Amino acid sequence: GEEGRPDILETAVSRFEKDNVTVDLIAMVHLGDAEYFQRLNQSLRAYDTVFYEMVGGPYTREKARLSREAVDADSSLAQVHNLQNMAKSLLGLEFQLDGIDYFAENFVHADMTEEQFMEATGGGDAVLSDMLARAMKVAQAGQLPGLPSSEAESNQMMMLMFGALMSGDSNLLKRSLGPILA
Repeated sequence: GEEGRPDILETAVSRFEKDNVTVDLIAMVHLGDAEYFQRLNQSLRAYDTVFYEMVGGPYTREKARLSREAVDADSSLAQVHNLQNMAKSLLGLEFQLDGIDYFAENFVHADMTEEQFMEATGGGDAVLSDMLARAMKVAQAGQLPGLPSSEAESNQMMMLMFGALMSGDSNLLKRSLGPILA
């Protein structure tokens, strides 16, 4: 990292208290070092209840098996999962679904089913392309600090990423992708 300091990605915990009730909102990334997920699992064990977001319904052992086998390849959610797995491999990171213990007794699903998600978003390939289109608009408007603002800077970033890919240097690739992923 810069000036000899390590590069880090930090996530936040926000605490809300009212009367005798305390609620912590814990940010979590989809990809991280194995140690990040180990520490997160340890801290989540201390909570009475952990409500987790996961579009597609509760994470069951059957879903975990299907996810690993990539049986559901026609699903838009499976396509997103496949992209995340590719990024996991390239960056030398752990995937959230493999790192977090969603089978812990205190975990409760609190999100849409896949059917509800598809109904709310129009489903199909439109979901992923819409997300990418929105990201491109934000990038073009210059609203993403750290991203290249000129063709020369874009070329330099692409060469850095290509070099990191070719050398197998996952740390260099993480640093070059950091502004994009943030």
